[in-house]
Amino acid sequence: MQHRYGCTTMLPQMYSYASELHIMIKDFKSWEQELGLLTRRS
Repeated sequence: MQHRYGCTTMLPQMYSYASELHIMIKDFKSWEQELGLLTRRS
């Protein structure tokens, strides 16, 4: 029971962490693109 409970509480944390990381990566990629456009412009 205890082990099972641990797994069920860990899963949502892992999921939210993964989605947060995904958003961060997306932000970084768009930021990288903008930076590339800026350097190309100058």
